[in-house]
Amino acid sequence: MNPFDLSSLDSWKSKIYKNIIKFPIFKRYFIDPYVKHNELHFQQTQKYKDLYYTNILGNWFSQFSKQYNALPDTLVGNPQDTISINNYRIGRSYLASFLRVYNYSKVVDFSKVISVFEIGGGFGAFAHTLLHLYPNIKKYIYLDIPPILYVGTQYLKHFYEDDVIDYRQTRELNSINFSSNNQREIIAICPWEIEKIDTNVDLFWNSSSFQEMTQDMVLNYSKHIDRMLIDYESKLCLHMYKNWKPEKTLMPKELLGIVENNTSIVFEEFEPELEIRRRQ
Repeated sequence: MNPFDLSSLDSWKSKIYKNIIKFPIFKRYFIDPYVKHNELHFQQTQKYKDLYYTNILGNWFSQFSKQYNALPDTLVGNPQDTISINNYRIGRSYLASFLRVYNYSKVVDFSKVISVFEIGGGFGAFAHTLLHLYPNIKKYIYLDIPPILYVGTQYLKHFYEDDVIDYRQTRELNSINFSSNNQREIIAICPWEIEKIDTNVDLFWNSSSFQEMTQDMVLNYSKHIDRMLIDYESKLCLHMYKNWKPEKTLMPKELLGIVENNTSIVFEEFEPELEIRRRQ
């Protein structure tokens, strides 16, 4: 809301700004009106978003909520990007996760999944969603690049504490694998640690980030995924953009071709039953 909140206090410019905004007259006639205008605009936009999402997803969200005992807490950290559906406020990143679980549940029986490997886990919203909605999932590998991995690791530790094995632990290991017990394990790794993984998984998951990689990167991940498949019932789920940019992202057919031509994986393409289309 206040642009000065984003200024780094380390720079000499920021120190000058800080001295200027200390003057009451500047704050009264410049900063306060600007912040109030931003707050009003944000409130109006939020009201519209809430009405829009309730209108198109209200009935579905009621049914989805009743399907599970309780939805995960999506407001940890007091996120600003939230949506209220039927007067139930959730973080918008989690709404996307809920929709993906709903859509993919048509082809994947999550209730029978024990182990998951998510490549490109972000701050952990999808991992938290799966682990919360499906307690049968006991083993989870979460991969992302630093510093995102650190953020996601700390976020997941808020919910799962010592069940999260972070990079400080995995970097010391020669081999990364799950324990043979039935205890929950969430292993956070950096991309270069994928070669150390010595375990099989039921489900591989990637939300769009494969499209943002180079062909060589996708090929490398594909070969590692192929060696970790348990059997023909294992699943690799790729969620992809519809409105891709050829100069910045891989085309869906190109991406699928790289994986299929270098692994034993055969894809079944399907359209989501529910989706929120966002302008690209």
